[in-house]
Amino acid sequence: MSLKRHLPRNGQRHRSPLACNTCRERRTKCDGQRPKCSFCMHRSKDCFYEGNPDPPSLSAIELSRIWKQLDHITRLIEPRAYERACLIKEQLQGDLFDDQDPLTGFPIMTIKNQSFLALLKLDQSLPARLEQMERSRQLYHSPPCSVPAVMIDFSQALEFLNAFAEHIHIWYPILDADYMDEFLQAISTPLQPSVDSCLALLVLAIGTLARQESIAHAQKKLPEIIYIQAAEDMLPCLLADSSTRSIQCLLLLSVYYLCHAQPCRAHDLVAIASHKIQDSLINEITVQLNLVDSGIWSMDSVTTVPVSYETWIWHPSLPPVRATGDETESIIHEQALRHHDLSYFMAEIAMRKMLQRCTSSFQRLSQAKFSYAPVIAAELERQLQEWYDLLPDELSLRRDNSVPIPPSGSAQAEFLHTQCYAFKVSIYWPAVYQAMVAGEASDDLLLHCRGFFDSYIEFIASAAVSVSICKPNIWTLYASVFTISMAALTASVAPCLLSAVSSRVLQSLEKAVQLFGSVTEVSPSLAIMGTILKERTFHQASPPS
Repeated sequence: MSLKRHLPRNGQRHRSPLACNTCRERRTKCDGQRPKCSFCMHRSKDCFYEGNPDPPSLSAIELSRIWKQLDHITRLIEPRAYERACLIKEQLQGDLFDDQDPLTGFPIMTIKNQSFLALLKLDQSLPARLEQMERSRQLYHSPPCSVPAVMIDFSQALEFLNAFAEHIHIWYPILDADYMDEFLQAISTPLQPSVDSCLALLVLAIGTLARQESIAHAQKKLPEIIYIQAAEDMLPCLLADSSTRSIQCLLLLSVYYLCHAQPCRAHDLVAIASHKIQDSLINEITVQLNLVDSGIWSMDSVTTVPVSYETWIWHPSLPPVRATGDETESIIHEQALRHHDLSYFMAEIAMRKMLQRCTSSFQRLSQAKFSYAPVIAAELERQLQEWYDLLPDELSLRRDNSVPIPPSGSAQAEFLHTQCYAFKVSIYWPAVYQAMVAGEASDDLLLHCRGFFDSYIEFIASAAVSVSICKPNIWTLYASVFTISMAALTASVAPCLLSAVSSRVLQSLEKAVQLFGSVTEVSPSLAIMGTILKERTFHQASPPS
């Protein structure tokens, strides 16, 4: 074969594009585009070219010519194949996006939902403003000098540990089964900068905080200041360490800020922990604010439910300690010695998964028009009832009318109770939204709207208890009270729904306003929510006709 037939008219040699190293190794066709060839670009591969390459061989020139001829023939046979392939790809990506977010445009009852804010006639910048306020606040001012050595009283440390077990560990059991021995060893020696010392200090700080009568009182006194400052001074040790213990420290530091109603700091610390290990706390904060999403819920459908594992429990291995004056009491709290299983966490995981789809009882009629779907609502109610029937006795939501709070597992049971009614409110919310938009409601639709208001009454009653006993969840609970109350308030003044609004609904709205009165000095974002709810309640709410 003569080489002349491959030379252009100007006599210069026609060289094929230089293949990148990736295409060379895979023996695939390379178009030689710089800085990345098409093959590497479409597949997100590393693409680089070797410098001063050897001139192509005759066989490489011949192969290049054949490939060009094949490309030319393909374009003649199917001139729009490439365009059609791109169009199909875009359609598939669009369908995939729609599947991932089928609620686009629907006013979900969260602060970050723009459609919901528009329905409530609130400023669209409210989520960003709340986040900015939270990020700019400072819990305490660090002293100019280093924190003095921490002196730990043994008896007092055990009291703080007991408070930690009673109020915090029941929600986040992340400590190892042998942690008691490690804790005693840590506080028995001078605390040097280390991950183990930091963990002990965090337990002491959170335990001290948990003993306070209210979060407002705790923020005025800051009794845990010496422990938390010493722990945060050891933060470089946590960032440099890659052990599980450093993850525990970061998560406990996040829990500390949750107890102080500082969601943004708590979220950032959990994000750092999730970068260290691809498993972290399921955080409700991103439901309300536009914070960075870890994407963990995208794996929900393929993630198996966890099974039992060993975790720390407060054993009565130490003698009683004299607490105050002549009174001697055991620091071993009865609640910490109750049944030790993961029933609550299994129920909580199931509830979190259901809450991801609770506001799906509607069908999309057009891009911006939705219709209530009672069949889907009935299926969601069936799932909720099945979840309820599987709860163990200690977490049962059934209660004696003479007892305001169930004595067995009260904190965890009450929190599940609150989530249960938040779920029911969300099921019926599309029915209320349809009636508000249409300006009318049939008898069947009005029945579901009454279900929304009845569920709201129960939600507020349960939330009023939960905010006082669920210390790490205080901010998210108040945020839910705000969003659901604002939705109920807006619906209560709709003319077509006045017949479904009872006096108990108005009383619940007033109770929600009163709840925010105790946290106005705790969190600037919660103070703003309380102010908005109070102004709307006293200016818009009207008695039913």
